[in-house]
Amino acid sequence: MSQWNLDNPPLLAYLGNKKPVATKRGWEHPDTGELLVAISNLVSKAGASNIIKIMFSGGDERGENLTATVYFNERVTVGAGSTLVVTSEGGNITLKAAAQSNVQEVVYNKQNGDGTTQEVIPDRADTYTVEAQTIGGTITDAIGAVAASGTLTLTDVPSNNETVVIDSKTYTFKTTLTNTDGYVLIGATKELCLDNLAAAINLGAGAGTLYAAATTVHSTVTASGIDATLVVTAKTAGTAGNSLSTTDTLANGSWGASTLAGGAAATSSSRAISAPVAGAVTSLVIPPGSVESVELDESAYTQGDNITVTVTMTEAVDVTAGASIVLTTDSADLTLYAAAQSDVTEVVFNKQSDNSTAAVVPTDTAASGILTLSGNATNGQTVTIGTKVYTFQDTLTNVNGNVKIGAAATNTIDNLIAAINLDAGAGTLYAAATTAHPTVEASAGSGDTMNVTAIDTGSAGNSIATTETLSSGSFASATLTGGITAPTTLFIEGQDIDGDIVDHGNNSVAADVEISDELASEAGEAEVTA
Repeated sequence: MSQWNLDNPPLLAYLGNKKPVATKRGWEHPDTGELLVAISNLVSKAGASNIIKIMFSGGDERGENLTATVYFNERVTVGAGSTLVVTSEGGNITLKAAAQSNVQEVVYNKQNGDGTTQEVIPDRADTYTVEAQTIGGTITDAIGAVAASGTLTLTDVPSNNETVVIDSKTYTFKTTLTNTDGYVLIGATKELCLDNLAAAINLGAGAGTLYAAATTVHSTVTASGIDATLVVTAKTAGTAGNSLSTTDTLANGSWGASTLAGGAAATSSSRAISAPVAGAVTSLVIPPGSVESVELDESAYTQGDNITVTVTMTEAVDVTAGASIVLTTDSADLTLYAAAQSDVTEVVFNKQSDNSTAAVVPTDTAASGILTLSGNATNGQTVTIGTKVYTFQDTLTNVNGNVKIGAAATNTIDNLIAAINLDAGAGTLYAAATTAHPTVEASAGSGDTMNVTAIDTGSAGNSIATTETLSSGSFASATLTGGITAPTTLFIEGQDIDGDIVDHGNNSVAADVEISDELASEAGEAEVTA
């Protein structure tokens, strides 16, 4: 029980997170005042009150009360306006306390301006914590002034004529007691020696046997022996006791300090939050906005219509241009982009990849390609489209796909177009045995170019191969490209939105932009007609 001082309260499991309260008669129940551990004059056995824990005890959502509770190891009285700084990424907040009397848990929840209006959690995602600091304002220990004390520890019995001096009064240990003020009999053990010394200081029982009968009571301290230690306490509580000197000539003992310590006046003062206490604070985390709903702007579309998806957030956000969402179709998926948006709860996705052109429902489009001649073809060179081969000849022979080389590249291009489409010129510009190409049509482009277009619209045309053995010509790509099969249905699937979406109140905090499967399914689907 000796270790249960103000700095080390007893840990009683049935109190939960609460701590016993130090009073003049000992440790009391924090709610009922029941005496739990009796320690006479407990308030004189350690320093002033100190902070043992801090908790955020208000709300945990934007707009709710922002409250921090500071727990002391004894009851205190707090003056109105005492301040506690709460740290956050979005800026520190100074909480004030209303006047509170004889409490162990001090509540800080008022605004900086007047100390009476309730402070609320700002409208931003953030993380709030408390750092080591000195609490502003005045805090008074409810149990009054604290007496200074000091501890003398013996490792063995003293030797004859060794001394202990407390505030200029000398006590001399003697093997044989003579009647001189301050003489103390050396006992058989170090514990008995300290008990004899305590009796001499207090003028307790044992005058003439344990200590000299001529001894006078110590005018400024009292003492008590606890095992192999002697605790000396100033009779007058307050800071003056901290100047009472303690010295000795002991070979087997020493004081904890050269003066008494821990004396505190019953006056208002500030209190410090230590780094360990601050480090144990559980942060108050206000999360960024999250997706609340997703909606297509129409339930039915026609090919080519503008299209918009609106994502509603639980909190206001800022959106960087280029953030995107994927719209699933029964054909190829469609990516919708967002223009830059600020302080919005409804994020609009309705742009193409340039972040400015309106996004539209795809239309059925035929795949196409371009053949360019930089010089005329030569005898035996070929152009292959799909599986059909066209062979250029100086002297035309009647084999399916043979094409007459013209006087110049432009003439040769025209002859190839005629062969592909089975236009006029069979037997002269291309072989009479030639059949029309089954999957593409051809037309003249600018200069010495030929445009090749799939007969059927849709993405299937993108697989039509385009190759050649020309020394002075080439296709733009190895297959036709740009073929689109328009969707017939549009819907949203669960996904993470790509790009930067940040909480508007604190732009360093990214918003939670996950669209759950459940929210996606609630958006439904839209039909598309030609």
